[in-house]
Amino acid sequence: MFKRSLWFLIGAVAGLGGSAWVMARVARAREALTPANLRRTAVLSVADVLEGAGTRLRSPNGQG
Repeated sequence: MFKRSLWFLIGAVAGLGGSAWVMARVARAREALTPANLRRTAVLSVADVLEGAGTRLRSPNGQG
């Protein structure tokens, strides 16, 4: 009986701690989702795609 109670308490503490950790991560992510940050991420993603396309289109010997 004592062993089951101990396992229950350990599980409850782990569950509460995990929930608190997830809630803190969600709060930080919500703060990071501003229009300016989303715009910057979109611009950087487009720049990466264009850079990758330019690298693929460039000839192997660097001419042209």
